[in-house]
Amino acid sequence: MDDSMLKKVGYIFLSVLLLTALSCEPFWASDDIKTDKIKGYPASGGEVYFVGINVSGLTSTDYKTKTGELPGNGSGPKIIKEGKSAASRPMMLVDRYPAFGVMPSSPENTIHNLRSDAGRGRTPVSESTLSYNHIYNYWTGDSVAVDRVAGGDHVYIFCQSSKKNLVTEEQWRELVSDFDSHYETMVSVFGEPSDVDGNGKIVVTYIDMVELIGDEEKYTGGFFSFTDLYEDVYDISMGLYSCGNYMDVINMNLFAEVNEENTGPDITDLKMKSAVLHEFEHLINESQRRYLGKTMMDLWLDEGFAMTAEHLCYGRENLDYRVKYFNEYVYDSDYDMLEVPSLTIWTGSLINYSLSYLFMQYVRLQCGNTAEIYKQMLAHKYGDYRAIENVVCAVNPAFDDYEDIISGFYLANLLQNDDGKYSYKGEADQFTLTIRSPSTDVWYLFPSAVVYYKSTPNKLGDTLRLGREGRNMRYVLVADGDIYCVEEGRWVKQSE
Repeated sequence: MDDSMLKKVGYIFLSVLLLTALSCEPFWASDDIKTDKIKGYPASGGEVYFVGINVSGLTSTDYKTKTGELPGNGSGPKIIKEGKSAASRPMMLVDRYPAFGVMPSSPENTIHNLRSDAGRGRTPVSESTLSYNHIYNYWTGDSVAVDRVAGGDHVYIFCQSSKKNLVTEEQWRELVSDFDSHYETMVSVFGEPSDVDGNGKIVVTYIDMVELIGDEEKYTGGFFSFTDLYEDVYDISMGLYSCGNYMDVINMNLFAEVNEENTGPDITDLKMKSAVLHEFEHLINESQRRYLGKTMMDLWLDEGFAMTAEHLCYGRENLDYRVKYFNEYVYDSDYDMLEVPSLTIWTGSLINYSLSYLFMQYVRLQCGNTAEIYKQMLAHKYGDYRAIENVVCAVNPAFDDYEDIISGFYLANLLQNDDGKYSYKGEADQFTLTIRSPSTDVWYLFPSAVVYYKSTPNKLGDTLRLGREGRNMRYVLVADGDIYCVEEGRWVKQSE
């Protein structure tokens, strides 16, 4: 065959491909199907809820899953179930992640920790230590002088030398008393903390983060940096060393704004006292995980545990602002880069905190309201959703895997039953939540994210086009109190 003939054959082949491509429907049209065209669609009922869930427990946006064509409301998120409201945006405290400026995506893979008894010559804090220079910038080693202001059975408290007189001795004693009174609870629930400096005490150091770091720290309650437990930390990806205090220390903000009238240190405010235990859990978590050679726990879990520590020690009411924030702002695109946020992808947003708190309370209550599960999860081989899956499924046979657990959580938020898998059990009245449908079209969901719709059977069936249920997508209908899931191409009624 000569060259001219080969060219003709090539042109014909390309023409056939082009015509075939032009005659095909868009890729989503052949994959998606109207909700009511799936066999077994419940046609009765005055109202129907549709729930789409990405049931993956992974922590990367790379694992988003196609949902199909789920249209938004256009004008803004639409409330489909109303919970508690807040008259104004509640004041929030957050952690900061100071050791690396940004959170490393996979610390167990990118960070090499070097630990030695020498501690680079730093003298451990002891009973005789009255002051030391506290490192607050973990890259540059910048430090500030701090003086000891109080001590107890399990804690030494230090404060920035130039600011210590702004707090009374009575307030310092109150902090010591509070920490000591909750220490045994924390250890029994989460495990023993490290003791890298060999003094048998936790050091809690108060500094003016606004003055030393910047005005953006006014909403920071405090932080724990894992760098403080090691001699040096080397970030392979950045090629940089960071240094820490080489002690079991919690860093607290002396000038956190815990209320709108904040004019000075308010360290005995309940939120600030609670924040100390929040950070103490982070220290225990690091002590029980990477310090012992295990993988780091996913941040969404670690934060959920830390808020559980606050809940267990200071009561549900102390975390009420997390529920109020969920009800006021979750799924509102004005307050987060993701209108449909993920439970497992931690961005450090206030929405992340609310979701993690609610999820851990759901898990606690589904496991018989026992605190024993947390130590089991911390001891698990994996510090991710598999720890949740292993422990919860062993305790509650209603769950088969993480997919069941995350689906149960999101359905509990919607249905708010008094008991059973889709409830917060004996505390259901404390978790009345506002659920919204999105304002923008949804084509994908990130891992452990959910989308809700409410309509009539006919309208819902006509407007939603579902992608064929993939490995991570679960579609649910709630009609007349019954729950249906797509199984092998049809809607199948579920039994709890």
